Amino acid sequence: MKLEESIAQFFGKEDGVYFSSGVATVSSITTALLVEDSIAFFPSNAHYGFKAGIRLNSLGTIKFYDNLDELEQLITYQSGKKLYSCNFVFAEGMSQNNGEIVDLPKLIQLKEKHKLILVLEETNALGFIGARGSIDYWNKKIKNPLLKYSISDIDIIMGSLEQAIG
Repeated sequence: MKLEESIAQFFGKEDGVYFSSGVATVSSITTALLVEDSIAFFPSNAHYGFKAGIRLNSLGTIKFYDNLDELEQLITYQSGKKLYSCNFVFAEGMSQNNGEIVDLPKLIQLKEKHKLILVLEETNALGFIGARGSIDYWNKKIKNPLLKYSISDIDIIMGSLEQAIG
């Protein structure tokens, strides 16, 4: 419990849950979030933990995107077709497959514009590109303090301690 409380406090979140491995974390949280009347957008090059979670869950509607421009097109197209009770966008702060750093400012704008729940996987970003991952990376790049992002802009942060910290 102390570890979970410490992790939550470090990220400025209300609660934290600790799993034994990164794949268990991502696949379990992904599976738990996707309910029958939900839609989730995943990066097409998502790592194995996402794919395992998607395979374990047969309830939600799944869409894949290659980049954030395509994600916006998919969201716009989908919003005209059916209303879902939960609308998720999943992303990796730093891709495990290619090392690409997500454009977090654009992702947060899409989240707010389309009323999405942002789930950010930070295993590879945590400690490598910023102490708290991609949020710290992007805030270092922004010079105007009024334009900086808050950790509260990210609804759910998941990851593991097995990379930078482990």
